[in-house]
Amino acid sequence: MDGFFFAYTLAVLAVCLVSTVLQAMAWSVKRSRAFVAAGWFFSAYFVELGVIFLDEHLHQNVVFPTEAYYAVTYPVARVAIACMLWGSLWAWVLTAVDAYSRKRLLWPVTLFAAAQVACLALLPYGALRQFLFYTCRQVFCAAMGLFAWRAWRAAPTDEQRAWMGRHRRLLLFFMVGVALTVAEDSLVILVMEPAKSGGLPLYLSERNFCENVLMVVLAAALDRIAWREISFRLTATPAAPPTPRTGGAHGTCDRRTGGRDGRRGADGRRRLLRPRGRAHAALCLGPRSHDPGARGAGARVGGTHQPADGRRPRGLRGHREDPRAQHRAQVRR
Repeated sequence: MDGFFFAYTLAVLAVCLVSTVLQAMAWSVKRSRAFVAAGWFFSAYFVELGVIFLDEHLHQNVVFPTEAYYAVTYPVARVAIACMLWGSLWAWVLTAVDAYSRKRLLWPVTLFAAAQVACLALLPYGALRQFLFYTCRQVFCAAMGLFAWRAWRAAPTDEQRAWMGRHRRLLLFFMVGVALTVAEDSLVILVMEPAKSGGLPLYLSERNFCENVLMVVLAAALDRIAWREISFRLTATPAAPPTPRTGGAHGTCDRRTGGRDGRRGADGRRRLLRPRGRAHAALCLGPRSHDPGARGAGARVGGTHQPADGRRPRGLRGHREDPRAQHRAQVRR
């Protein structure tokens, strides 16, 4: 029997560890709050099972006193771990139904912690105290399921309603698992007597098989979602890096951005130019005559000087060469 429970606990620990790693990988691909919440959930369950292993290791080859059968060992640590465990699941539910807010997250977790502390502080030692302490977890889980069901029925769009509807079987199994967990706790804590049942109730009081099965099913469902994101990233074609534009020491003019590639790059299109900058860009991009007075005099841009009345200036009569060619010839000299 000891070997069976040892292997059983190791298997559940392995499921928690693998699920935590998968959620972390999915978060690295898609920075979603749901993957963070699921990762914390499986990590907290791993720590809780580790506390059970610690108890069993400390009580090896030691006669367990019957008077301490209904005791809640490490009460402060168990309350903290339970808040992290079920608070993470609550954060995942809020994210899944698109209703996450810090107020909605903290208030139920605070009430859950207060209820557990009240059970430990106000109730006398006994089976009822231990049963109510662990039943607070199931009440919180039932409230999560009802909230998710209400959000599904009141979804504002057909797309959200269809997405939640695809997980209605998981929601139904979750609620059934919560009910079976309460029934198992009632049987083990309230019905079975430790003095007449040998050593088996000691193992059963530290574990809840229905809760473990529920956790494994949740791990399978959430890991499937995480693996879908990871596989999509693995099969997606990587985007080609942008080709840099080459230019001189000060870059080249970019007609799309209104700036220079060497200084602004691809982000230049999102920057607005001042009036003076727009004027410089217009001079750089548009064709201009080299004669400042040519436009004012009505000359054709890029051609010969031609006044508005059709007569040719005295100094340019018989001269039909392009002014820009004259300018380039002067620069060469």
